[in-house]
Amino acid sequence: MYTLKGGYGGRAWWMAIGEARGILGEIARNAGTPLSYHEVAERIVSIRFHHWSALFHRFLDELSIEENAAGRRMLSVLVVHGYGTARPRFLQAGPRAGTRLHQRTEVLGRGAR
Repeated sequence: MYTLKGGYGGRAWWMAIGEARGILGEIARNAGTPLSYHEVAERIVSIRFHHWSALFHRFLDELSIEENAAGRRMLSVLVVHGYGTARPRFLQAGPRAGTRLHQRTEVLGRGAR
């Protein structure tokens, strides 16, 4: 587990991990539409994340590591860049996973083959 800065850790961190599992697990179970980083960050209440913050991306890394260690699929693949119908021009092709996710999948042995 990461050594956290900014006063977060322990109980709040694991509560936030549980919240993210619930949010993303519901989408996975119902074959729902992936959520943007912003949407996921806003739905987590145990810790207030900014969706572009390094801490939030470390949080998603931790979620991936935990899910992988438990033999489950990486829920973080359901978190994408995208802003619904008001997407910036560079995202008009649609929501997509970030570079960091691809790096994470490679490190955990889950990359494209």
